[in-house]
Amino acid sequence: VYKNAATSLRVLDEDVLDATRIHPERYGYCLEIIANALDYDYEQLKTASASVKRKTLERAMDPENWEKLAVLDLKAYAEYLRGTNGGEWLLSALRELRMELREPYGEIRAEWQPLGTWEEFSLLTGETRESLSPGKIVHCVVKRLVPPRREEGTEGHVLVQLESGVMGHIAKSDLSDNPVDRLEHKVAVGQNIAARIINCNYEEGTVYLKCKGSALSAEESKRIEYQTWGHKQYYLCEPLDGEVAKPAKPKKRRDAASKQTFISRNIDHPLFQNVSAQQAQAFLEQKDVGDIVLRPSSKGVTNLSITMKIFDSMVQHFDIKEGKKPGVGHTANLALGTPLTLDGTDYDDLDEVYARFVEPLVSSLKKVIKHRKFLRGTRREVDQRLKAELARYPNTRPYALSVSHEHSGFFCLSSILSRSGNVRHEYLSVKPSGFRFRQREFGDVDRLLNFFKQRPVPDREQTREQAPPPLPSQPPPQQYQQQQQWQQQQQWQQQQQWQ
Repeated sequence: VYKNAATSLRVLDEDVLDATRIHPERYGYCLEIIANALDYDYEQLKTASASVKRKTLERAMDPENWEKLAVLDLKAYAEYLRGTNGGEWLLSALRELRMELREPYGEIRAEWQPLGTWEEFSLLTGETRESLSPGKIVHCVVKRLVPPRREEGTEGHVLVQLESGVMGHIAKSDLSDNPVDRLEHKVAVGQNIAARIINCNYEEGTVYLKCKGSALSAEESKRIEYQTWGHKQYYLCEPLDGEVAKPAKPKKRRDAASKQTFISRNIDHPLFQNVSAQQAQAFLEQKDVGDIVLRPSSKGVTNLSITMKIFDSMVQHFDIKEGKKPGVGHTANLALGTPLTLDGTDYDDLDEVYARFVEPLVSSLKKVIKHRKFLRGTRREVDQRLKAELARYPNTRPYALSVSHEHSGFFCLSSILSRSGNVRHEYLSVKPSGFRFRQREFGDVDRLLNFFKQRPVPDREQTREQAPPPLPSQPPPQQYQQQQQWQQQQQWQQQQQWQ
């Protein structure tokens, strides 16, 4: 307790050092500093009487002798003490000791001054004059679109937020070099943009910026560099001799895949992601058949899209039309509208879309893929397998189901209807209610195939396609029992032909 509290206790007695913040364990070092400053013998001063020490300390603390204490080389003395005492004494402690001799219990802190506008702004935001200097390019996030108001005579502006949390202001005229009719045609809430600082209002805590193309150009950056640093003595804007500018790399043309074609939406649903169609397809690459991604539509904020994996590396896109948006204002455009219309059917929310549309569709999709007549491969590979089957069994009429790689979202029904070996292709689509084939709806794959077996050629193509080998249209005139046997025999032959 004594060691910790000694420097905080001010004792007024014969020892002058007791009235200072110097620790009693350091009185010897204090006397040695005074002896060196006043040219006294330290050994004699250390053994002198209390009255002699008192007069010596009062003389050292006299303002007339402050200069003698100020010229002492405390750094060399600290090095000496470090060598003799093993680093026990530090230079900073010696300096504090000298300051205490000059003004015991004096205030070593600077006099308090009220904070100015800039100091308050800097403490609250962490920004510096360099980080918010006019002409500097910063990145910010769009927070709000303020439309123009005729009664107030304002042109409208965009409120943005910098990385430090400072709010920024971009006027409508500073958004683009071209005329801007509506703010939402240029930027959207949540979008990251780059802008150049015009000036700062520290009282309002607002930074004024501009993001038009001419303001962000290299020519403008060069002009600001000359204006800010051109008059500096040791700053040269022009390259020195021997400095070779790096050759400019050819600009790569941005293709459609790298360009964002959608507006990010804030929709709370576990299957929703702010990704493009290409990114959604890449995400579903390793997923199971039937998995989906809800994403923004490239058609704007009035639509949503569903991307579903229908086969190994194939996806199908479905468009959802949104109804009336909740609330008013620009931020309401990014919310989810109701009802949701998909393939002519209205749904109340995304959960209902998944339950009434996605799940039945996935069920129908898996029925096709798991059917015994389904074959993997391209259209050419499937045709070759059907021809090989016909060559092995000439009396059959082979057929198969496969995914259409040429028409996304469709399945192909390939068949050979004659011994010539020509493969005929028809397409069917998968629906939540089943399957659509030849403008008819079928609830099951087997029903669809039975319909195809009974009518292998559509009615409108009856004259152009070669029909299967004809069968007798009337039974021979025999007894009724023989007639039933003949019908059973014909049905068996027809089934054998379509195996």
